[in-house]
Amino acid sequence: MPESRLSHRVLVLSPYSKGSARGNAATALRTATRLEQSGATARIVQVNPDEVATAIRDFKPDVLHGIHVGHSLRGLGGDPANIPALPIVLGIGGNDLFEDLGVDPSTSEGEIHNGEARPASIEFIRLASSVVVATKAQYDAAAGLRGSSASVFLAPRFPEVGHQPIAGLEELILRSAAASGKPQGDLTYKRSEQPRPGPRPKTIAWSGALRHQKRPEWIVPIHRALRSELPDLVTIVAGPEPRNESERAFANVLAAEPGIALLPPFPGGGPGIGATGTLLGVADVVLNTSRTEGMSNFILEAIAEATPIVASNTPGNRDWITNQAMLFDTEKQAVLHLRALLLDASLAKTQAAIATTWLSETASPRAEAAAICKAHEAALSDRG
Repeated sequence: MPESRLSHRVLVLSPYSKGSARGNAATALRTATRLEQSGATARIVQVNPDEVATAIRDFKPDVLHGIHVGHSLRGLGGDPANIPALPIVLGIGGNDLFEDLGVDPSTSEGEIHNGEARPASIEFIRLASSVVVATKAQYDAAAGLRGSSASVFLAPRFPEVGHQPIAGLEELILRSAAASGKPQGDLTYKRSEQPRPGPRPKTIAWSGALRHQKRPEWIVPIHRALRSELPDLVTIVAGPEPRNESERAFANVLAAEPGIALLPPFPGGGPGIGATGTLLGVADVVLNTSRTEGMSNFILEAIAEATPIVASNTPGNRDWITNQAMLFDTEKQAVLHLRALLLDASLAKTQAAIATTWLSETASPRAEAAAICKAHEAALSDRG
């Protein structure tokens, strides 16, 4: 357990509810857990301005800890000139560098995705007492925006994933595989360290919102190319409810594709009670197709579950998983990597071992808590 070195009250601003399986919600829960393990009293509030204002009034925090720069600012009213007179620690979320801070554009196949610089978010990160980041690229970007690295802290994320059963997952996978006409064996919920049941269909897991940044349009062509050789292959697509007509239309396309199992949103949870581990424990490989990423919690959790990863070669992914995943630039490269891992159990085991060894050597709950503590100590010293 991390040492107890804090004693103040912290209000953690989360973009999503505590029951959500969204990545930033998982980060908020993990951050609150690390703070409490270190002696602080932490409360999580979703970034609705009225709810945040009420929580500040009733909870009387000594420090605000925001998860995601843009969402946190919106929860505080949207104007950096009128934020509460409290020390603020800002955690850079998954896509902050691209969606709010305009940093590190990604170029692929003639496509240029320029970061969407929002002046208010840039001013907010400059005004924060301290900043917590997860990768070296985020560290350099935050230090550059603030003009100094003095109050920027690199916290090595350590995932904690639970194994509550996801209702209907077994039936969903078997029904999707049955499109090939081949009988399938029993599938049960197992922790990844236990032997996996068999025979069963090969499975790929993809997770995220069906939005531009995640490049979901690559899911179907990659799945079809692989299913031509692996006719009972199942690609599990998990994520939040579609937000608009475009996303709903795309979800319908995925649901109609043979072999794609569109998993309805399932609840998240804190250390030991979340459901994501169950999904990753079932999958043979994880697929990430994003145009932009920070440190994806889904990828990090896959590493903890010893599930090999195939991920797009974006700057955010490349920054921390160059050796921990098989990176690709094109759909064809993704298919080749996935095919190799699905057909060669020894290769899959070796690839997963590289990643899990890296995690054990670079991260721990104690190391993550220590970095967050330093950020809060710096914020409290800046109280005046």
